[in-house]
Amino acid sequence: RMTRLFRRVEARRLAAPLCLPFIWFYVAFTGFQEPAIRSAIMCSAILAGLASKRRNDPLNALMGSAMIMLAVDPSSIAHLSLQLSFISVAALLIVAPSLAPKFSSPHTDDHPIQPWQRLLKSLWRSISATGTASVAVTLSTAPLLINAFGRVSLAGLLSNIVTLPISSLLTLLSAGGAGLHVVFEPAAKPILWLALVVCRAFVAIAEFFAALPGAAIEIPTLSVPSTWLWMLALVCLVITTGA
Repeated sequence: RMTRLFRRVEARRLAAPLCLPFIWFYVAFTGFQEPAIRSAIMCSAILAGLASKRRNDPLNALMGSAMIMLAVDPSSIAHLSLQLSFISVAALLIVAPSLAPKFSSPHTDDHPIQPWQRLLKSLWRSISATGTASVAVTLSTAPLLINAFGRVSLAGLLSNIVTLPISSLLTLLSAGGAGLHVVFEPAAKPILWLALVVCRAFVAIAEFFAALPGAAIEIPTLSVPSTWLWMLALVCLVITTGA
């Protein structure tokens, strides 16, 4: 009977509400930074949907988190970090899927393939997905970055492919080490030491790409009409490539 009961229970539905305290603990641990709050609200909405067996829509979660944050602090709309955070996520949800077919591997038949070929295909899928996301975010955030800093980074298109897996590992080590430090400090030291090593490697890779010729190009501040034309061109790109 117990076996049948466990088979009927959906693991994700049970795990979803259990994840919420850890998500908000991480937000509190990082000092309630606006991008972290945005991520936590989105995750909370999606996890609530899983727990209640409702269909999840990431765009609805993104817009819901924006409405909540603006209701709590209307002035946050002027913060560059929050603007970049929301635009980047919107780019991943809207622009990246339309560009994905352009970066996907060519169609192959269903004949058996060798393990090394399967490994190469998996590696290419990972690289293409990261590259697609990098291009989408770069195109979407360019007007903000140009108007804020007078330049746009081209090195990020390549460096993101290398650093994204490292950043995920760094987040896991840092958050895990910090949480373990609260419970049992001696066990946390080797994890935090490894996080420091990964962090130094991350910085070294970023500095290497930043030092390459043409890593960033200076662009004069965009006028309002130019910014709207840029965004209109991006919308046209999404419509034509996603058709």
